[in-house]
Amino acid sequence: MLEPGLEEKTYVLNLGPQHPSTHGVLRVELQMEGEFITKADPDIGYGHRGHEHMAESRTYPQFLPNMGRVDYLHALAYNQGYCMAVEKLLGLKVPERAEFIRVITAELNRIASHLLWVGAYLMDLGAFTPFLYCFDDRENILDLLDYLTGSRLTYCYYRFGGVPVDVDDDFAAGCRKFVQRLRSRWPDYDNLVTKNVIFIHRTKDIGIITPEQCIKYGLTGPMVRGSGIPYDIRRIDEISRRVPCLCKVSPSSNYHVQDVHRAGGIHTILGELKRLGVLHLHCKTVTGKTLGENIDEWDVRSEKCTPWAKAARVSGASAIVVDPNDKLGPAARTASGNLAPKPLLFFPADPLAITLWRDAAAWNAGDLEAQLALYDPKATIKLPDGRALKGHEQLRPVLEQQWAEAKGLVRAELAELRGEPVLLFWRYEKGGQRQRHALLRVRRFKHWTIARAEYLTDPKRLAKAAPSGLMPYDPAFRFDPRDCIRTGDTAYSPDGGLAILYGDLAPEGSVVKTAGISDEFKRRCGPDFVFEGPCVIFESQDEACAGILGGQIKPGDVVIIRNEGPRGGPGMQEMLSPTSYIVGLGLGDKCALITDGRFSGGTAGACIGHVSPEAAEGGPIGLLRPGDRVRIDFRNRRMDLLVPETELAERRKTWKPVQREVTGWLARHRKFVTNASQGAVLHT
Repeated sequence: MLEPGLEEKTYVLNLGPQHPSTHGVLRVELQMEGEFITKADPDIGYGHRGHEHMAESRTYPQFLPNMGRVDYLHALAYNQGYCMAVEKLLGLKVPERAEFIRVITAELNRIASHLLWVGAYLMDLGAFTPFLYCFDDRENILDLLDYLTGSRLTYCYYRFGGVPVDVDDDFAAGCRKFVQRLRSRWPDYDNLVTKNVIFIHRTKDIGIITPEQCIKYGLTGPMVRGSGIPYDIRRIDEISRRVPCLCKVSPSSNYHVQDVHRAGGIHTILGELKRLGVLHLHCKTVTGKTLGENIDEWDVRSEKCTPWAKAARVSGASAIVVDPNDKLGPAARTASGNLAPKPLLFFPADPLAITLWRDAAAWNAGDLEAQLALYDPKATIKLPDGRALKGHEQLRPVLEQQWAEAKGLVRAELAELRGEPVLLFWRYEKGGQRQRHALLRVRRFKHWTIARAEYLTDPKRLAKAAPSGLMPYDPAFRFDPRDCIRTGDTAYSPDGGLAILYGDLAPEGSVVKTAGISDEFKRRCGPDFVFEGPCVIFESQDEACAGILGGQIKPGDVVIIRNEGPRGGPGMQEMLSPTSYIVGLGLGDKCALITDGRFSGGTAGACIGHVSPEAAEGGPIGLLRPGDRVRIDFRNRRMDLLVPETELAERRKTWKPVQREVTGWLARHRKFVTNASQGAVLHT
C-alpha cells in the first residue's frame, strides 16, 4: 500500500475511548499499514465503572452514590428510582411531604436535562442564541439544586424513607420564581426556534424513507404504510403457510436461546430455510456479502462453514466452582474471598478472555475441532518439556493424547495471572479432591486466535494463578442440536409459528402464535383443530386479572379482554399476567384467550391478539356479551361469532364505547391512532 522504496510496517493503534465513552464504553482497535487502516475491531466495554459488579459487594446505602453516575444529566431520577425499589423491598412508608420534595427536585433536574439537549441540538443546527438561552435557564435550576443538595451534577440527595433535610422558604421561593421565569421565556423560545425559517428548513422532511427504499431494505408494516405503500397483513399469513416451524424456545419448548446458539444459531436456521429453497440468497447484506454467502460461512451444517464459526458456537455456559465447605454454605469464591464474578464481569469485553473462555469450554467438552479453531494455523505452543509445537498438524495429536489421558478428570477454569487472563487446569480425583495440573498462558494473540502460548506445570508458577471460580462447559450434551433446530422433514409443523385469523369476530384480521399452542390443546380441539366455547368478558387487563384469580374461568371458556387496543387502551400495553394466571391455574390447555390488545413474547397457549377492528372503534369484539359462543377454526384461519346477524344489528344500535379519562398525548393518540391491522400508526 506504500510507495515503492518506503518501509511497510504493520502496527496496532487504539482509537479511543473518547468522550462520552471515557468509561470504557467503546474503543476501536485499528490495524495500520503506514497511514492506512486495514482493519478496525470495535471493542465494547462496560460503561460507568461497572455498577452491576460494584453492587454485588456493597450494602444498599453504600451503593446509593452510584446512582448519580448512571445518568449525569438526570441523576435524581435514578436516585429516586433506587430508593423506591429499596423502600418497597423493606416495606418503608415515605412521608407525603418527602414524596413531594422528591418529585419537585426530580422534575427540576429533568427540565435541566432537557434544556441541555435542546441547546446542544440547536447548536448542531447552527443556532447559537437559543443555546445561550437554554444554558441560562439551566443554570438557574442548578443554582436551586446546588442550594438544596450541595451538588450540581452527580446528586445523592434522597435517602431510604425520605430525604435528609427539609426544604426551606428560600428554596420554595426560588422554585416559584423559576417557574414564572421559564413560563415567560416560552414566547422567546417559540420565536427563536419553532418559527425560525432556518430551523424549519433544516429539520423538515428529514429522515424520509421513500417507497423504493422500503422495498430495497425489506421494510414491512407501519414503516411501509407511512411511506405510502399499502401493506396487507395477509402477506404475513402467506409466508407462514409456506415456511415450516423449525425452532421453538421457552415457553413453547424446553429449549432456551443459549441452546439455539449452541445448535447453530440464526444462521443454521437460515441454512435449513436455504435448503428448503424459500430464501432469496442473492440479496446483499451489511457485511458486503450476499445472504447466501453469510449462511455458508456461519451455518454449522454447511460444508463451507468456517472453523471460527464452529468455535464461536462453543461459547459454553457458566459452571460455578462451588466450595461445599464455605462458611456461608456452598458458594463459589475467588482467591481474595469474594463471591465468584458473573462471567461477563471477568475481564469484561476482553477478546483474549473470551477466546480462553471458548478454549476452556471446548476442552471441557472434548471438542477438538472447536479448540483448534481458536489457534492460528501457524501457532507456536511451548510445552513444559521444552518442545515447541508449530501449527495444527503438530498440535492436534498432542491435544488428542492429553484428552485421552485426562479421561474427563482434567477441567479448565478461567484464572488471572499478573493482571492477565489465563487458563488453569485442575486434575480431579474420583472422590472430588482436586489439585492444580497445568496453566495455559497466551504470549501472542491476534484476530481472536492464539498465535503463541505456553503450557506451564511448575508448581510455583501454578500457585500464583488466581482462580476465578468460573469453569465453562459445553451444554450440548444435554440435547440433540438437530432437535433444537429442526430440518424441513422433522419440522414442528409444515407451516410457520404465526397465523392471521379473519372471520366475523376479526374482519380486518387478528394474530395468533400457533407455535405456542400446546399439543394437549390441539388434542382437545380434535382433528379439525377447532375450538368452541362460551365467552367470559373483561373490559380491561386489570379486570381480567382479578376475574381469573377470582375463579371466573372454567375449562372450555373463551376469555375476552377488550378495550386494550391502540385506541381503547389507549396504546397497547404488553399483556403477560392474564395468560400467566390462566396457565398457573392449570387452564392453559383448556381455554382460549382473545383480545384487541397485544401479548408479551413470553406468552404461551391459544392466545389471539390484535383483533381488528378493536372494541373502541365499534368492532364486533365490542358487541359480544357474556355467554355468547365463539368458534375458532385455526386450520382455516377463521374466528366467528355464533350469534345471529339480526341480534348483532340490534346491539349496534345501543353500543357505546368505554370511555377512559385521558388528557394530553394519550388523548391525542386515541383520537388519531389506527387499529392494529393498520400498524397502530397516527393519522393526522
